[in-house]
Amino acid sequence: MFKIVPSRNVGFTLPGGLTAVHEHLKKISRKTFKNLLILAGLTPFLFTRPATAQVMTAVSQTAAVATATQTTTDEATQKRIEELIAQLGDKRANVRISAADALGKIGQAAVQSLIKALENENYHVRFAAARGLGKTGDPQAIEALIKALEDEDWLVRQSAIRALAKIGDPQAVQPLIKSLEDESGPVRDFAAIALGKIDDPKAVEVLIKALEDENWFVRQSAASALGSIGDPQAVQPLIKALNDIDSGVRYLAASALGKIGDPQAVESLIKVLNDKNSGSGVRFSVASALEKIDDPRAKQALSKRALASKSKRLITVVIKIMVLCSPILLVVGLVLVLKYKGYIKKRF
Repeated sequence: MFKIVPSRNVGFTLPGGLTAVHEHLKKISRKTFKNLLILAGLTPFLFTRPATAQVMTAVSQTAAVATATQTTTDEATQKRIEELIAQLGDKRANVRISAADALGKIGQAAVQSLIKALENENYHVRFAAARGLGKTGDPQAIEALIKALEDEDWLVRQSAIRALAKIGDPQAVQPLIKSLEDESGPVRDFAAIALGKIDDPKAVEVLIKALEDENWFVRQSAASALGSIGDPQAVQPLIKALNDIDSGVRYLAASALGKIGDPQAVESLIKVLNDKNSGSGVRFSVASALEKIDDPRAKQALSKRALASKSKRLITVVIKIMVLCSPILLVVGLVLVLKYKGYIKKRF
């Protein structure tokens, strides 16, 4: 905020850049100063009081107006922040969320108020405050958010993790690693997601361990995070995860292996690709992964699959044509299918 105090020279001490201008004007010669006034269209000042004093008085008056405006703006912003902080405790969830997001948009000016709100006795307020701090993206909030990872309420801990993920500062990695051992499944889940977003290799070991978490959604997030980090030491654990009971884990494990791009995963991926029981979604993820791995075995497997798929579509079209054209052709087609069913089963 600007501060104006009396000065012997022109009546004010000028803020920032205006003070520098004033000092510069005092150093130049009278002749140069007159030329500057003429160029600026301020020739009336040449015939009244000393030019420097008048020009600087005008500048000071402008600064005074700017200061008053800035003060008014700051006061209005602070009042708005106080109103929004009060709304963080509202009974309606949509009001709390809207207030938190609005405080986040205000940015740095709201950070200290939000940090203070993290100590409120109402867990709704603490939850929303953490969300708002994440929206600001301000590193000043990191220390308070790390402290909030120890909050008694798991929703607050989860909200703090999401905020730290949005800020993305590496100093949050170790506290987030600790959160992967939290008693709450959703907290462990968001910790894995956050570590993947921050993308720090120090998290690889604990994320590999999280691939065996009792909750499938934690295993999914761990697989996805390992793919984002891209460390080769995760390849074998991710290959093992291709056999997970949850199809979502298998899907994300395959995707992660594709991102890492290590050829040692090719054989395992091809095996899943050819397994009809693995599910179409998982096979699609496997095919996408194989496309990203630069290995001749992967290309060969994908070409073979493409040919088989094309043949299946051709057989489907032929059967439809037979049905439309003649029942006799359909019977002939079925006879041929039964006759060569061994070849068809082997081929497809």
